[in-house]
Amino acid sequence: MREILRDEGAVLGLSAAVLFEFQVRLQEKGVLDQHPDTVAEYESLFDAAIPVDSVVARAAFQLKRDTPQRLPAMYALIAACAKTHDVVMVHRDPHIAQIPAHLLKQEVLPPKT
Repeated sequence: MREILRDEGAVLGLSAAVLFEFQVRLQEKGVLDQHPDTVAEYESLFDAAIPVDSVVARAAFQLKRDTPQRLPAMYALIAACAKTHDVVMVHRDPHIAQIPAHLLKQEVLPPKT
């Protein structure tokens, strides 16, 4: 991931669904009360936020339907943002990793150590 972040030519997009999930988790942990600008700071690390619209929703349904293992809806929406913009999804999530390669361009990072 550090290599990608150091690449000045890389364009980094972030699914709006990830922003939602991030905000929910920070709220659950009580972080937002003490650091209300955390989500905006995180978002500023990316070049663009990819909205979840009807095109993404339809692609998410197809990913969910065509992935043999269980794919939670939120993960399908996040992956569909990458798919509809024809970009490589870089992640370390086991749910998304089970999406067949012919359905989603992805780079799976090693687990955090």
